[in-house]
Order: sequence, then C-alpha cells, then structure tokens
Amino acid sequence: MRKTRARVTRNHLSAIAARLAHKGATSAEISAIFKKKHAATLAAEIDEIVDIGVTKIIADVCATRLGSLVGVQLEMFAEYSIPSLITLDVSDQKGPRRIHKAVGSTSLSELRGYVTSKLKPRPNRSPRLQELARLVDDLERVGVPDDWPIDDCWAAQRSSANSAG
Repeated sequence: MRKTRARVTRNHLSAIAARLAHKGATSAEISAIFKKKHAATLAAEIDEIVDIGVTKIIADVCATRLGSLVGVQLEMFAEYSIPSLITLDVSDQKGPRRIHKAVGSTSLSELRGYVTSKLKPRPNRSPRLQELARLVDDLERVGVPDDWPIDDCWAAQRSSANSAG
C-alpha cells in the first residue's frame, strides 16, 4: 500500500477548505491561508509537496498536443490532434509501473492497448458521484428553487418527510 504523501498538509488544506466551504474559496485563497498559517508544516513537507506538484505538471505536459509544443513540428502527425506523450502501464524487471512515452516511440500494439483501455466504458461511476446524483434526485422531488443552497433543500426535504410521515 502506498504511503500518503504530505499527510499533514492534506489535513490542514482539508480543514481550511471545510471552514470556507459555505462561502466558497478558490484554490489560490486556500493556498494563501495555508502558507500563512502553517509555514512550519510547509517547510517540513516541502520535498513531498514539490514531488506531488512536479508529478501533476508532468501529467499536464504529457497531455499537451503535439502542435502546441514549442519547437516541435512532427510533419507525419500534423493532421492529428494527439498528445505528445502517453502514459502506459508496463511490467518489466522493475515491476509494474506507469511510464510516459512519446507517441512516435510506441509500438502499434502499445498504442492500440492504450487506446482500447481509454475507450473502455467505465463499469461504474464513483460511489461518491452516485451518491451526489441520488441526493440531487431526492432533493429535486421536494420542489424547492434551483438556486437554494443544498443545506436549505435538505432542511425542506426533512421537513416535508416529517410532515408526511
């Protein structure tokens, strides 16, 4: 099982986001509050935080289209709007892992496997998304205005259920 990186940072960010949830906050606002109030945690976990950030940037770079890369003009792919790199699941002497590989360097078999895995229908939506969808369905039956906060919709739903029951 993988160790969660920057655990204390995640806990602080979660708490800050929860405190600001009723009025809403941008990621930049949450980050500014975290940096101001939890400088010691930031310093202690900076290596893990940088690793997480760099990993996310790599994912963004891998999703970049070939034509938008500075200095990269691959004429053979000019008619396709494709990523420059793809992420493949491989298993070799280092064990199972995910690697980023240039599209032009992948074999047809690797590329076919990648495309097939991405085109597979997802067996299920995430349980959290399913529960949010169920909440929306239940609250819509109450007949409250669309612009009401969910807390108020929930209170109306509970009130309606108590008076009906």
